[in-house]
Amino acid sequence: MTKKPEVDITNCDQEQIHIPGSVQNFGALVAYRKDGHITRASENIRELLDVDAKNLIGKNVSCFLDSEELKLFDRSSSELLRPSIVLTLKSGKKVDALWHSGSDEQYLDLLAQSSNRADYAGAVSNLGVKLSSTTSEQQLAQMIADFVRDISKFDRVKVYKFDRNWNGAVIAESRKESIPSYKGLHFPHTDIPKQARELYIRNRVRVISDVEGAQSPIVEEPELAPLDLSFSFVRSVSPIHLQYLRNMKVRASMSISLFEKGRFWGLIACHHESARNFTLQEFGLYQTLSQLCSNRLSDLHKLAESEIKLKYLSTIQDIAANLLDSHDLKSLIQKHPTLDELIHSTGNVFISDGTILRKNATPDNPTLHSLIEWLECGPNEEVFACDDLPSRYGHDIGAYACGLLAAKVPSHNKSWLIWLRPEMSKTVHWAGDPFKPSTDSPYGERLYPRTSFELWKETVKGVSAPWQQWEIEAAGFLAKILSKSLSNKVAT
Repeated sequence: MTKKPEVDITNCDQEQIHIPGSVQNFGALVAYRKDGHITRASENIRELLDVDAKNLIGKNVSCFLDSEELKLFDRSSSELLRPSIVLTLKSGKKVDALWHSGSDEQYLDLLAQSSNRADYAGAVSNLGVKLSSTTSEQQLAQMIADFVRDISKFDRVKVYKFDRNWNGAVIAESRKESIPSYKGLHFPHTDIPKQARELYIRNRVRVISDVEGAQSPIVEEPELAPLDLSFSFVRSVSPIHLQYLRNMKVRASMSISLFEKGRFWGLIACHHESARNFTLQEFGLYQTLSQLCSNRLSDLHKLAESEIKLKYLSTIQDIAANLLDSHDLKSLIQKHPTLDELIHSTGNVFISDGTILRKNATPDNPTLHSLIEWLECGPNEEVFACDDLPSRYGHDIGAYACGLLAAKVPSHNKSWLIWLRPEMSKTVHWAGDPFKPSTDSPYGERLYPRTSFELWKETVKGVSAPWQQWEIEAAGFLAKILSKSLSNKVAT
């Protein structure tokens, strides 16, 4: 029942973007062992410490920092919400710092102290009020886009939602009028390859200060393993992604991860036409924003799911009461009105031991028997659901249905309860052609980075409306009720 594998861009997926060996020039980095022995430093550290990086290697952090300053770090803080602090160097200069722990080394992101130290407490309080007033995913997404643009002053802020294949759709946007809108456009999964998604999961805030800015190499002791900069605020980024942003005519960017019940749901993607600096105070704000918005997203989905679950449990209880009392399967399948209310479909079928009961638009008997044999030979799943049946089973089935929800009735041979849905032809608006053949680039043969984000329309055929999780659960519940009814009927 597996689909034919799609052509993927393996070059992109193999790029080790968590160990770039350099940092962006708006901040510097120093790495050291637990005893304070300095192992690495970015070349631009001289701007903060007035000493060359190569001359720091092998020395102790005490050469520029009193031990009491290091104790300011809350070492029990999680990587999810990492506070920055102000360090006073031995020179008397103050810097903003973010501390990261590792198995063998720890390191500091160091930024020159900002002259504009904004207090974001009021903004967080205001965000909390706005979040509590949202009642739907779409309303929440638009509120996030408006709020982030207002406080960050980015030229364009998008809320970008992933589908099950990691393609993304822009569902909300706030922008200045002179730049293009991407609202409603889809972006292929190759724009954010697997290892980039993994970084977004580990580190919820990623910034690019200047696409054209210099990146400062990290000087290090010989024979050290590459330093994992997954959690670094100043980590430099993939040259491929920088070119992608150039193609989009973007000079600076910020991405904030959003999660729904622990699942990576999407991104707040911010774009700016000119370079800009960032502060660690902003980093703290956007970490908090990610957490608060993700919590609200999860709460809204839980509330919606609870309402749906109450409805379908009530329907199932009604069906169970009638079925267990009368054992009249034919009446249930063909006449009971609540079965249609439970799961929306254009055809229902119950097959057990060669008996077929059907309702509304369904395939002929030979096709149904063939479909059951196909289900029986598939993975041992209690419930199977797909919205692209022709690509899995064979295109001839598309004349009958493109969506299949099939629940196996336990303890009964070749017994299935089936719901069918017709084709739902739709047009997907992509930002550029996602299927353009790969070409040679400075980064190898690949699609990425794309050079066009002009509207490209794809007409999708052979698919139905997707099955919701609650529908899949309801199908499984009903199949178990049918199994009990069949067993009781045989016993009597």
